[in-house]
Amino acid sequence: MTVFIIFIGLFFAATGGYAIIHSIQKLGNDKSDSSLDIKGFKISAPAGFIYGIASFVIVVLLIKFNSDIVPSSNSMDSGFYELTFNDDSTLMNVKFDSQRPASIFNGKVLIQKDGWNIQFDGVLSVSENRIVPNFMKKSIEFNKGAKFYIITKDSTTWGVNVIRTRSPIELEIYKE
Repeated sequence: MTVFIIFIGLFFAATGGYAIIHSIQKLGNDKSDSSLDIKGFKISAPAGFIYGIASFVIVVLLIKFNSDIVPSSNSMDSGFYELTFNDDSTLMNVKFDSQRPASIFNGKVLIQKDGWNIQFDGVLSVSENRIVPNFMKKSIEFNKGAKFYIITKDSTTWGVNVIRTRSPIELEIYKE
């Protein structure tokens, strides 16, 4: 999906830039190709100029609203990753950057985001259901407020609550 959005952004940037340059060359003509009225603001300009401005606005909006293309300044910290335990080590809060993996359980399990999935390397199973685990599944689709279970290689079941889905991703992991 990110590659598709990058191509759309590049398309609008290239065609918008070309349209503006081409329409500036035609500005000497007496008549304009189009006009735009927005609440008392009227602009008469060649159609290519208006398309160019609109395409640059679209590119800016794509960059602003897609944190996968341009990460926020928070997620650009080198290797943002935080792991907090409570006193008896049965509850941990994991925060990690969506661009970089994080490790838990003393480096035995690696967590990484893959699109709308969270992938767990080093576990036996990831499942929505605690009673019937799927031993072939190592990743799971996640949403804010979702709950699922992981079974580590030492056969310990851990519950996972998704607290935050945007970077930094926040998970609450507790022992069942």
